[in-house]
Amino acid sequence: MTRKVLQNVLTDLPYLFFFVVFSTAGMAAIGVSLLAKPVSEYYSDKAEMTDAEMAMADLKDFYDQQAKLMENLDNPAVLERLAISNLNYLPKGTDPDRQVTLPTLSPEFKNILEQIKLSKTPRKLTRVQVIAESLAGNDTYQILLFGFGGALVIVSLTCFYKHKA
Repeated sequence: MTRKVLQNVLTDLPYLFFFVVFSTAGMAAIGVSLLAKPVSEYYSDKAEMTDAEMAMADLKDFYDQQAKLMENLDNPAVLERLAISNLNYLPKGTDPDRQVTLPTLSPEFKNILEQIKLSKTPRKLTRVQVIAESLAGNDTYQILLFGFGGALVIVSLTCFYKHKA
């Protein structure tokens, strides 16, 4: 009796192996085809969030710098330096013919905003990001991958699933 059970297990082992391999590959293909767009969007959103956090850190540094200067407003030298750098103020003894126009934003603030706009550097993509973006950009590949994954699952169920009556 035990010899017959052992013989049945040994004959069923290849069926089990192929069933597991084919069904797992099929389900993985279906999962990849369905999750390509969400994964691609996740990584692009994550990159945008990182850029926004870096921009906010730059703006916070500028704000802190300006707040420290504003704390020392009682000091005339600090007030004059602020007026010279931010408002193009001309102290006494300079050329009186030069006309001063007040800018709408401080030049330092404009420089920080320009740096933020230019600082969007291309990121090095990981293998998962490259695959997700290539699949998300091409619906035909997604449909084919989904179809082949479904076919593998059907093949594994019909050919390698041993139903005992």
